[in-house]
Amino acid sequence: MTPQFGDEIHPQPALGRVEILILVSLGLIIFLIKLPYLPTWLIALVTLLLMAVGGGHLRARYGLSLPPVILALLAGAVAVDGLGNAFHLYGRTFGPLMYDAFAHLVASALTVPVVIWVLGEVLHRRGQRLSLGWITVFGITGSFSVDAFYEVLELWDELYFGGQRIWGPYDAPRDLQWDLIGILIGASVTYAVRRWRFARAVRHPNG
Repeated sequence: MTPQFGDEIHPQPALGRVEILILVSLGLIIFLIKLPYLPTWLIALVTLLLMAVGGGHLRARYGLSLPPVILALLAGAVAVDGLGNAFHLYGRTFGPLMYDAFAHLVASALTVPVVIWVLGEVLHRRGQRLSLGWITVFGITGSFSVDAFYEVLELWDELYFGGQRIWGPYDAPRDLQWDLIGILIGASVTYAVRRWRFARAVRHPNG
């Protein structure tokens, strides 16, 4: 029987958007669990790949291109952890802090502006209005949630994969303390800079 017009069966893609998201999330979780044990060049390669995929998604979905300052902040956050692993700085003092505390503080301060920028730009392109204050609040909570999940990954590494990343009963809360301090510093600076730029644009609308 010859199929009539409109009766053809259109092939479905092998993987849908949800399946791809699940696979990417699982790959990212595995990468984060194995992160301290990987060579620096591999960490840099995977990080560049993740940045390319994330940037490509934002460009394709929302027409967003990551500005150089955002890329620099992401690279700086990754470099702090990568250098610590490469030079075996974790567990040693680094100025007034242990390097572990320094890494959590600086990496969190560098990444929260990225979260705030992406969230604000995506909402703007979707036609949703939200004040800078609320965007900053959601950036803070989102960033801290990611940091908290990373501590869960460290626990999984310790319990199920033979890792040695928890050095005492206060290791996780101490890490989260420095994460939170870094997030608040980074978010406060981001809020102040964006408010200043907005006020400047209002005073000088033609540049």
